[in-house]
Amino acid sequence: MPPTTTFDGRMTYHYGKTVLELWPMVPAHTYGDTVAWLPQHGILFVGDIGFFYVAPWCQNAHPSKWIEVCSTIDRMDVRTIVPGHGPLGGKAELADMRDYLVRLKVEARTRYDAKIPAGTAAADIRMGKYDNWIGPERIVLNVQRFYDEFGGTLTPDVNTAGIQHATGEYNAVRKAASR
Repeated sequence: MPPTTTFDGRMTYHYGKTVLELWPMVPAHTYGDTVAWLPQHGILFVGDIGFFYVAPWCQNAHPSKWIEVCSTIDRMDVRTIVPGHGPLGGKAELADMRDYLVRLKVEARTRYDAKIPAGTAAADIRMGKYDNWIGPERIVLNVQRFYDEFGGTLTPDVNTAGIQHATGEYNAVRKAASR
């Protein structure tokens, strides 16, 4: 069913004394992210902008802009954040997820500049405490997404061919290392 209401910029609804604000935060996890904000309660529903104790999934994200969006949210008067993945949290959990992306960006950039292929880079990167988060294998597509960004080829579309190629490299490196 097509949308019945569209908006450009922010939109505010009033339900009795409750105020609900919709804010676009794009691009981040996708090029269509919108958060729902209940300012009087300090509650922000971030959907897939928030992955708490779960490795973020950058499949069609703009990872550097996602980092910026997390910093924007950090400046808001938020007490509770409802993520798309993981338990309820707050600014600390969102900052931790942002730090995953920042750390991965630094690690990926070092390997990109050294001309190491994305899958090989993903197999080489160690994320410390983030290695224990749910979905550590997402590092392959996340590194590929950063590589697309660094190379100026990032689009809203998923780079399926790049991810498949990087996954093959990653699996080969991991298999060789286990021998």
